[in-house]
Amino acid sequence: MARSLMPVASVTRRDAVLTELRNAILSGRLTPGDRLREVQLSKDLGVSRPTLREAIYQLIHEGLLVQEAYKGVCVAAVDAATITDIAVVRSSLEVIAAKAIAADK
Repeated sequence: MARSLMPVASVTRRDAVLTELRNAILSGRLTPGDRLREVQLSKDLGVSRPTLREAIYQLIHEGLLVQEAYKGVCVAAVDAATITDIAVVRSSLEVIAAKAIAADK
């Protein structure tokens, strides 16, 4: 048996939805001003509405989505500087996570 293999990280459904929505926003598949319809999105992604809501709240916190009173949630306007900031933070967090995983073997 090969000892150089690392355990496979499991990803929660919330994290999978979060990644899919974040990538859709950053790649332009979801554009600024697009409204997120919870029922349709949960069907499209094959997840429960509470799972979808958790991911949406995280993206609101990150500034990629905006919640408007009486209107719902829509995609925020994201400029190049914001995308760069997100990439820098995500890269840093992924390095920290990789180091923690490596140290935990």
